[in-house]
Amino acid sequence: MLSGVEHAVGNKVTFGVTLPVQGVEFERLKEFAQQCEKLGFDSVWCYDHFFPYDGTKPTQPFYECFTTLTALSMVTSRIRLGSLVACNNFRNPALVAKITSQIDVLSKGRFELGIGAGWNGKEFDAYGYEFNELNFRLERLEEAIQIINKMWMDTSPSFEGKYYRIKNAVNEPKPVQKPHPPIWFGGSRKTILRLAAKYADGWNLGFYESNSPKGFAEKCAFLSKACKKYGRNPSDLRRSWTGLLILGRNEKELSEKVKRYGYLSMGYPSMFVTVDTCATEMRKFTQSGVTDFFIQICDPNDLNTLQILSEKIVPLFSS
Repeated sequence: MLSGVEHAVGNKVTFGVTLPVQGVEFERLKEFAQQCEKLGFDSVWCYDHFFPYDGTKPTQPFYECFTTLTALSMVTSRIRLGSLVACNNFRNPALVAKITSQIDVLSKGRFELGIGAGWNGKEFDAYGYEFNELNFRLERLEEAIQIINKMWMDTSPSFEGKYYRIKNAVNEPKPVQKPHPPIWFGGSRKTILRLAAKYADGWNLGFYESNSPKGFAEKCAFLSKACKKYGRNPSDLRRSWTGLLILGRNEKELSEKVKRYGYLSMGYPSMFVTVDTCATEMRKFTQSGVTDFFIQICDPNDLNTLQILSEKIVPLFSS
């Protein structure tokens, strides 16, 4: 049976938009998601953080991932809704399975689970979570995804691991998507790539130094080898680029926007382009293995950028 990812996208390049979860009122966030749906984007994605990590004002609004996606499931009808990516250590995986099952039901089968090991130690400390070594967090992540899968699909699953356990954990209602909602792993380390090859429907690189066409191609080559090791066809695994897109109608406007918003890239490779060069730069990534773009725009009120992308860029990748 096909997964939710295969149902939704087939083999085409998809375009998603990351939600403006910080510094806006919820009404603006809701309108942003609805506008993305109206313009024909495939998905919207919600970061899983508790407060800003880019140096901006720490007391501004910052919306929690799963409650935000739940709310958006009730005010949208077509666009897919994903976490980019949920931090495993913030929640017990059995609870994640329960929450995400209900988001999938409420959205009528539009949820996608992006999940990772977490990286921002300041959040762990602030909220009272223990920030262990990365290998420890990755081991927990592998156990967690097994529990989530079991609770999504099995009637009364049990699991006994080193870090987590469940016993006859009934989870009803089950997700709408069969056999389960799509799973994405996020991160750049080889262990994450192996986990993606073993368990996931997709992999997201995110904000890392290797987030360039060359770096992405290198990660994809490793990912494909890992897929073959686990007996999977490498082409079955989606591969997504996430980054800041600053789009100008001309070089002058682009320069002005970069001066104003460039700090949002936090020094990582991003895409600062004009309308005329945008598709060319994106094709460098599709040639490197990208199947999906999850784009962050610099200003949640800049609906003009969304419209230009929808009308002039996305159609160039429709086949």
